[in-house]
Amino acid sequence: MENAATAVKKLTALIVDDDRLVRMISKATLKRSGVQEVEVAEDGQKAIDLHLEGKFFDVIIMDKDMPFKNGVEATLELRKMGVKAAIVGVTAASCEKERQAFKEAGLDYIYEKPLTKEMVATALAKLADI
Repeated sequence: MENAATAVKKLTALIVDDDRLVRMISKATLKRSGVQEVEVAEDGQKAIDLHLEGKFFDVIIMDKDMPFKNGVEATLELRKMGVKAAIVGVTAASCEKERQAFKEAGLDYIYEKPLTKEMVATALAKLADI
């Protein structure tokens, strides 16, 4: 029987953020949390392209504000494509209306930036319960 730590290790994750430093930090945080496979994309369009190429992820960490295709647009398109991955939105937006619009695009969870180790642990624990 697998424990939660073993289950987490089998998760695949995609980090979608236009900030290189944020991608690096988020990737390191996920790896330290036990996620073995982590890929990155610089914007929402690249995340969509990865899925069109046949990639699959258990969880997607999606920034809201990015060039080319923002997190809201990318999340909507991914859901229309039938992507079932848990999508965790991260945003610096403090406006509740903006956060709600992002959530309604198809997010499973939303957190305010910066994404912390505790937030990652909480999101992964929720995924383990699914």
